[in-house]
Amino acid sequence: MLDIDFLRSRLQGLALGWPLHYAYRVSSTQDEARAAAQAGAAEGLLVLAEEQEAGRGRAGRSWWAPPGSAILSSLLLRPTFLPSHLLGYVGMIAGLAMCDTLEELPGLSPQLKWPNDILLEGKKVGGILVETLWEGGDLDAVILGLGLNVNTYFPPTHPLAEVATSLAQVTGHQCAREPLIYGYMYHMSRYYHRLQQGWSPVPAWKDRLVTLGRPVWVMEGEARWEGLAEDVTEEGALVLRREGERVVLRVGDVSVRHA
Repeated sequence: MLDIDFLRSRLQGLALGWPLHYAYRVSSTQDEARAAAQAGAAEGLLVLAEEQEAGRGRAGRSWWAPPGSAILSSLLLRPTFLPSHLLGYVGMIAGLAMCDTLEELPGLSPQLKWPNDILLEGKKVGGILVETLWEGGDLDAVILGLGLNVNTYFPPTHPLAEVATSLAQVTGHQCAREPLIYGYMYHMSRYYHRLQQGWSPVPAWKDRLVTLGRPVWVMEGEARWEGLAEDVTEEGALVLRREGERVVLRVGDVSVRHA
C-alpha cells in the first residue's frame, strides 16, 4: 500500500497534488474527482487509489491493473485561463511531467504516442485521460487521469504482453510508487504555472512524440487507412498525409505501421 504519510508531507508544498484524497478501492479515480469537483473542491485535489472497479481509459476502454501495482490517479484542475480549444494542453503537460519523472530513473528513455500514451521500450507503460465538467457553456473543471504500470507483470501469455509493459519489467526490479507520484506532481505544478504565464507546450510535446515522421495505421470505427504522420496542430490534432492530401485527425486510434 502507498505510504500516504510520506506523500502528504511532500505534496503539501506543491501547487498541485493537495489536498490528497486516498481510498483503497474506488469505482474509478475519475469518478471520485468528478464528484469532488461537483461538490466544490478546489483546484489541486489529487485522488489516489490502489484498485479500481471500473477504471477507464480513452474512448471508454477499461484500464486493468492488479491492486497495489500501479499509480491510479486523478487530478482536479480549474484552468479557466485556457480557451476551450486549447484544453488539450492539459494532457500534453501530463505526458511531459511523467516523462520528466521517469527520466530521473537510471536508463529510462520514455516517449509519448499520440494522443495519450506513455511508452517505454516501445510498449505502453501509462496512459492519460482528460475529462471536462461544464456548467452551461462555461468550463467548471478538468479531471486529469493518469495510470502508470509500476509493478504490474505481464507474462508472455497475457493478452497485453505484446503492447504493454511496466517499470518493474523494464528495470528488472520493483519500484516505489511514492517518489514517482511526487515527481509527477512536482513537474505538473511547474508546467501548469508555465501554462498560466501563456506558454505553449506543443513544441516540447512534439519532441516527445514517437508517432511523428512515421507511416501509421489509423482506425476510425471499422475503417482502417494508412498515412504518414507529419505534424500536430496547436490544439493537439494529428496532421497526416494520405494519398497526397493533408488530413487532420482529432480523434482516432493510431499505431505505427509494422511496429
